Amino acid sequence: MKREIYPEYHGKEIGAWKLALCPNGNLIIDDNPSFRDSQSGPFLFGHIGHTPAGKAACKAKLSSPKNEKGCKVRGLCVTSQSHTMVLSNEGHVEVFDTKGEFLVNFPSGDQAHKWDFIMVDKHRYILLGDHKGVLSMHTYPDGRLMKQVGCKFTKGAGSSRVVNSKNQILHHFRPEESLSTKVEALDYSGRHVFNITPTIDEDVKGVALHPCGICCDSHDNIYIAIRVGLQSFTGHLHMYSPKGVFQQCIANGLYYPWDVCVSNDGSMLVVANNISLLVYGK
Repeated sequence: MKREIYPEYHGKEIGAWKLALCPNGNLIIDDNPSFRDSQSGPFLFGHIGHTPAGKAACKAKLSSPKNEKGCKVRGLCVTSQSHTMVLSNEGHVEVFDTKGEFLVNFPSGDQAHKWDFIMVDKHRYILLGDHKGVLSMHTYPDGRLMKQVGCKFTKGAGSSRVVNSKNQILHHFRPEESLSTKVEALDYSGRHVFNITPTIDEDVKGVALHPCGICCDSHDNIYIAIRVGLQSFTGHLHMYSPKGVFQQCIANGLYYPWDVCVSNDGSMLVVANNISLLVYGK
């Protein structure tokens, strides 16, 4: 079953770029940059499983004393308590409660450092990392630095990353000799575990495939939103086993996917489909 939802803030469509799905069903959206104005997000929407198709108004904009009008978001993630953590472009982490109220922010290590992604693992450690190979581990919720380790990501790594229950980081990267992008699983020290090379059945010879959103459910099944070159209405949503073996194509004909998130039990998937949200549920 599929529903299409058009997220709005104060009556204006905001599109969808980055997503995070809370355990309580709330959805966090960073707006599409092409829709962005002075009301930039991120935004909190109510239980997405109960939201009907059509237009949907947000419940709150996540703003803090440092970013009262919203912020440029480098990364989003949620905790098991459905708290939201936002990695801002300015180099700090902001934490919000289930109602979108600001709780605390903390420096993400060196204030001059531009981290590229944020994640939370099963131990509730906050993970911050960059393309240069620094993985910084912090306690939740105070952000106290525990340690930093070297975690060399494959050259050409993108910014979409997720950590599974085995403490494996999944990220997408483009090999130098290839037009298409792959997904790689690494451990916390940067050791290679496995690769995923998405393929589709349609005849798209010479067109690059780009995994642009990655998420895992509580069983470590992997879901990847795939963009087919720059063509519209050709995006796919695939499911893979915890070891990266292809299981099924859940959807095709996506308009222009940016990200994907999944409920813990895998019963609901949400795709940021450029101008809208696509919600797939059993």
